[in-house]
Amino acid sequence: MTLIKWKPSNDLPAYNLDNFFNTNEWGFTSSSDFEWSPSVDIEEFQNLYKIKMDIPGLSKKDVKITIFDNVLEISGDRKNTINSNNKYYKYNERSTGSFKRRFNIKNLINDDKITATSKNGLLEILLPKLEKDIPKEKNIKIN
Repeated sequence: MTLIKWKPSNDLPAYNLDNFFNTNEWGFTSSSDFEWSPSVDIEEFQNLYKIKMDIPGLSKKDVKITIFDNVLEISGDRKNTINSNNKYYKYNERSTGSFKRRFNIKNLINDDKITATSKNGLLEILLPKLEKDIPKEKNIKIN
């Protein structure tokens, strides 16, 4: 039996098909116009959720965080910095263009207490959970 190493990918099949037909002599995509999606980690703690997003090369001016209809949306744009006049430039792996990530927060989050910080290419968003009333013990009178 022959074993084949499988490498999972987040790319959609259509994107891979586009790459197949739009390659340069080196076998890499010839266009950097594709949208990108920053990597995200979500942690849950007792009183809050923490979203960590990799946004290297972006400042806080380049990122927008909004909430509408129980959806948290993080969007932004990374400009293309490739110098097309450089004849020695052969390969580009850093994604550019606009991105948008959405998270359904239902009625779990206290919208008024959300905070966000950005430092060294890492965006951290703290989403405090709504405080729920702790059930109290209640005696029921028997008639």
